[in-house]
Amino acid sequence: MTSRRHPARAEPGSARDQTRRSRKTSMSRPAPPPVPPPNVREMLGRHEFLAGIEPAHLDLLATVGDLVEWQAGDLIFKVGDPADHCYLLTSGHVAITVHSPGGADIVVASLGAGSWLGWSWLYPPFSWHFDAHAIEHSTAIALRGPELRQLFSDHPDIGLEFMRRFAHTAVQRLAAARMQLLDLYSTRTASVDTEDSESSDDHQA
Repeated sequence: MTSRRHPARAEPGSARDQTRRSRKTSMSRPAPPPVPPPNVREMLGRHEFLAGIEPAHLDLLATVGDLVEWQAGDLIFKVGDPADHCYLLTSGHVAITVHSPGGADIVVASLGAGSWLGWSWLYPPFSWHFDAHAIEHSTAIALRGPELRQLFSDHPDIGLEFMRRFAHTAVQRLAAARMQLLDLYSTRTASVDTEDSESSDDHQA
């Protein structure tokens, strides 16, 4: 009759026993959540744009954020540059400008603390359609665009809430920019009419 050999059992407390326990524990424990950089989470929690968002969502948003700053006159981005960040302004003021046919820059929006800057990171071809400059020393939380899009894909509830807020303020800004451009057009038309009138008077004199 052949006897079966059983594998030797590890003695409790032995190195072999501790290795088995370590493997079992590592297999059963879920991976810990990513740790956000210092201060980013705190500043997100105080930002007006994100007021009322669940703390767990803020924790996830903080993992794709960095703190940035600009001095007065600094170029933040320009038309055609890769749009790879969404900026949540925390201090200072930023001007969004477009180039006029005459070559001058036209300010279409001036943004301050509590505002967001940039939506071109959302859609292909992911390039900026405007220029942005710091009017004064300014700071912001820069959310990395590619990682933010992935976060929205993995957590649709966060993406939906973010986009709801985003769309609301975007509509308000477009309306304000339209009125500003209309005022600018009216001012320039009046100036041209005045010049034409003066030129006509000169010819008649």
